[in-house]
Amino acid sequence: MLGLPTLKPEGPIPFGAGTGAFNSEANLVWITATKRLGIRTAAPTAEIDVVGSIVASGTSTINGAVLTGGANTFNITNGTASLDVAAGATLNVDANLTVSGAATISETPPLNANVLKGDGTAGRVLRQSKLLIEDGTNANTIKCTLTSTWNGDVLAVVDNIAKGATTGGYTLNATGYLLTITNTIITGDAVALLFAGILVTSYNEALTINYSMSGGLILNFATLLGADRDLTTYTGVCYVNLVYVTTA
Repeated sequence: MLGLPTLKPEGPIPFGAGTGAFNSEANLVWITATKRLGIRTAAPTAEIDVVGSIVASGTSTINGAVLTGGANTFNITNGTASLDVAAGATLNVDANLTVSGAATISETPPLNANVLKGDGTAGRVLRQSKLLIEDGTNANTIKCTLTSTWNGDVLAVVDNIAKGATTGGYTLNATGYLLTITNTIITGDAVALLFAGILVTSYNEALTINYSMSGGLILNFATLLGADRDLTTYTGVCYVNLVYVTTA
């Protein structure tokens, strides 16, 4: 017959192997006053306090839980395991989140950082610069100055940009109305010119501008009636606002 332990309202829980006397361990306890069970701890701090690992082979439902421990805060492994965040709930990540496999997001989450989607290629950078075009020192030339408005490229004044030539990173076509800011003076390479607009023109002649991309930022200057406008015969200054995307 097994030896019967002395019954106590709380403390170490008696156990046996089927023969011999009951045993107890200081780290397997029941605390009646607080209704707490401790496994591998003599002083449980919750209803069930386990110091060590827990293996569950079936479905476990935990309401209002915070899971912490070890090097990982929460780790899901073995293929079909998943983490389901209910509608209206919040998943907070205070450090880095690394996904080593495929991830599916059924709704677009709000982003609290500056993220440029673009064409989906990593490393794209959004930039805004201002281009000042003035009369060149030599006859039938122009000079350009590029300044940053926000995260944009900067280039000090380049003078005497002639038609049909590339000067200091600027190319002016043979008829003077097509000005290209080449990739040689742009950080990385330009991959998209999102906007180009004339901010200010001097004197009484207004200009319009069309823009495109090929080897840099291409600016096509024209009159209000749509005729191409030779910049080398334009008297005064012209400011152009540029918003573009580069590879770096």
